[in-house]
Amino acid sequence: MKDQVPAEVRLLMAEADLAGERAMHRSLWGELHELMGTCGPIGTSTAELIIDIRMTLTRLRNRIAELEGTVADDGTSGV
Repeated sequence: MKDQVPAEVRLLMAEADLAGERAMHRSLWGELHELMGTCGPIGTSTAELIIDIRMTLTRLRNRIAELEGTVADDGTSGV
């Protein structure tokens, strides 16, 4: 029969895992805020960040379409 790990030890292990996940989560969100040029996790909500990302992607897609249209109209390769 295997020795069972006491509940207190399992709880400490779970808390350590959770703390690691939280730290990684904060780090990733911090990198995303930095990438988007927002003021950071404290100053910008997740919803605001998502809206900002959507607006940025829309602008980029529109600009790509505009440039592709210009290249097609000119018949140039764009290089």
